[in-house]
Amino acid sequence: MSGPPYAVEPFPLPPDIVRDAITALHVVSLRPPTDELSLRQVASLPRPWDPGTCGPDLQAELWPWIGDVVGWINHELLWGLATPVVPECWPLHPHLCHDIAAVACERYLAGFAITPRDIEDWRELRLDPVLQRIREQIGHRCAPGQHHEDPRYESSTQGSRRALEP
Repeated sequence: MSGPPYAVEPFPLPPDIVRDAITALHVVSLRPPTDELSLRQVASLPRPWDPGTCGPDLQAELWPWIGDVVGWINHELLWGLATPVVPECWPLHPHLCHDIAAVACERYLAGFAITPRDIEDWRELRLDPVLQRIREQIGHRCAPGQHHEDPRYESSTQGSRRALEP
């Protein structure tokens, strides 16, 4: 007796440069340095969960991966919704860029757990609160194909809002 195929997609793996940055910091976290010089070196390492710390080469690989993670979250974890919770215009929302980068890196690391606890904790303690904030802050204002600026900046003529470019 054979059953239907399961429609489960694996979590998107980060590109090598992103994975290497995450791994380097994870290794350091297992045995943190104590001398000042080493602490300064660690402090200068890029943190993919904090995209502003990443140089252009790392960001060039980071943003497409985060886009893949957004697609995975909307498809795999938010079934049955007419409109995705994470809008397609997420790169135009700095708060989403920060939150989703952290969520993506945390989920990648949780995937190495030997029990399901880390995945469940990630979902309940990290992902669910982020999705709730997205619902509260954006709601249905950014439906597919319709981006709306933050109301605080809609009438502003000072400066330009910078979009992230993969």
